[in-house]
Amino acid sequence: MGRSGCVSVRWKVASMRKFKPAQHLVTSLSILPAVMVGLLILRYGVDLIDWDQWEVAAFFEKASHGTLTLGDLFAQQAEYRQFFPNLIFVSLGWLTHWNIKYEMLLSLALACVVAFNIHRLSQVTFGDNRSRHLLLTIVSSLLIFAPAQFENWLLGEQIIYFMPVVCLTTCLRVSISKLQRQSKLIICMLLSTVSTFSSANGIVCWIVVPFVLLLSYPRHEKKKRDLAIWIIGFALNVTIYFYNFRKPAYTPGLAESLYHPLRGLFFFCAMLGAPLVTSHRLILVSTFIGAILASLFLASCWYVLKFAGDPALKRGLIVWLMLGAYSFITAIIVTVARLGFGTEQAVNSRYTTFSIYLLVSLCYLLPLILDDRWSNGRDARVRVPTPRLVSLALSVLILLHAINSVAAIRQMRWMKIRRLQAKACLLFINSVPDRCLSNGFPGIDVVRERANAVNDLGFLRPGLINSRRIEDLADNSTITASGSYGSFEDLSMTENAVFVAAGWARLPDHEEAADTVLLTYQQGESAAMIFALAEMRIEQRSFAGLLEQSTSSEWRWQISFPLSRVPVAPPVSLSAWAFDATTGKAYKLNGTFVIENE
Repeated sequence: MGRSGCVSVRWKVASMRKFKPAQHLVTSLSILPAVMVGLLILRYGVDLIDWDQWEVAAFFEKASHGTLTLGDLFAQQAEYRQFFPNLIFVSLGWLTHWNIKYEMLLSLALACVVAFNIHRLSQVTFGDNRSRHLLLTIVSSLLIFAPAQFENWLLGEQIIYFMPVVCLTTCLRVSISKLQRQSKLIICMLLSTVSTFSSANGIVCWIVVPFVLLLSYPRHEKKKRDLAIWIIGFALNVTIYFYNFRKPAYTPGLAESLYHPLRGLFFFCAMLGAPLVTSHRLILVSTFIGAILASLFLASCWYVLKFAGDPALKRGLIVWLMLGAYSFITAIIVTVARLGFGTEQAVNSRYTTFSIYLLVSLCYLLPLILDDRWSNGRDARVRVPTPRLVSLALSVLILLHAINSVAAIRQMRWMKIRRLQAKACLLFINSVPDRCLSNGFPGIDVVRERANAVNDLGFLRPGLINSRRIEDLADNSTITASGSYGSFEDLSMTENAVFVAAGWARLPDHEEAADTVLLTYQQGESAAMIFALAEMRIEQRSFAGLLEQSTSSEWRWQISFPLSRVPVAPPVSLSAWAFDATTGKAYKLNGTFVIENE
């Protein structure tokens, strides 16, 4: 080897050594969003059964009696046939005594699978441009683990929203792999079936995957036969899914978008823009952003059809187009199914897990298309360099993402407060049933039956409270720095003979507001008994306020009740207790009021 050859080899080795630290840095930065979401789940997640999870509670009850069948797991729930998530819920539930936080962490794990699949697809697309591949890996990681999906991160049952995109991205990876044709077809059909019976939009996988799968085949190699097999599988899945299907009575009519097409278009665009602006107050901004994203996606489709002549380029573009098509088609489905609930539903954080992949796909599509246009001289009259255009777009994207993430973290804190209050209500369902159970729960009789069944299995932490004696819950072992857990400050009576009690309450260890306040009555020397749960009146903080210590002004509580609510005749003394729904313990507040005889 000559001198120049030695110099060349040394330069390549040196370049690789310089690249490795940068690669490690990029890897760390791409992992950081997942770590942050994990910490947010641990900080704001609440181990609470609610909403659709009460259907899962019935599975545990049947399983404990040995009567659970596959038909039960396959049965329609709302508009879903979530057979495969139900298998996960039951198996994971038995392993963890149905700790809902494990379901939240599983959602995070599924998102990690998606991120890894996107990373591998990016490697194939930009294998000769490592710097761009690593940059887009960071950007896609920010989007995939966006806090804007806060409801899906903090509700265990939302595993169903992550499974279809896991199946889709895995199918895309399999389609462009070096596996044999038959193996690709079988794996993709199985994954598409899992997707279909996981979420209502899971059927989209059958629509978008064949465009990538068949394009990966050698020319004319049994494409028609495999396409026919694919269509048969698709038809079979649709038939099974809709067999004996009943549209839930509480869902809106599907023809709403036909009667109001402009509202439907508004809803569609707002949903696509919601991953960057998840706010009802800024829904016009979400709609504007969504319209831009939809236009860019349609323009990308047109470009691939008209100009993408290079087979390698076309295969790369089709992969990312189908990822974007998943979000695009899902947005159409959600628009048709949910427009009747109002346009504000479009920016619901639950749907961002569906729509966010349009943004991810455009992050890869646009650089590929712009590079191809400039390299082929199609935009010779345009003076804007590609790197500047891409850098500007990425800067705007990251800025909007950061602002929206700040707002989403505020919502996570507020969601934790509401769910802890709901958990406190649930724990007293046997002893002091309260009207707060109407929020986030099905009928109270159904909840009581299933809650007791789950409680008997040891799946509620803490267990249901069956006693109204406050002594059974009181915890006098913990002393706060100020020696007080709050105060029962006022008891007044309105003109309508309704009493209004108010004060403030905190928890001893968490420097947080009480989850609820228990009002007790005591007559003479008898035991103090719980008769009502007071709602905490907590205002949402600004993001800066999240970093500050809470104060008693934020820990206010108030309740109104008629004298008939107290089951004994005056004179009777009333006290208040801060309640911790995580431990099931109560802490006495300062102050006692006496209701005298009239």
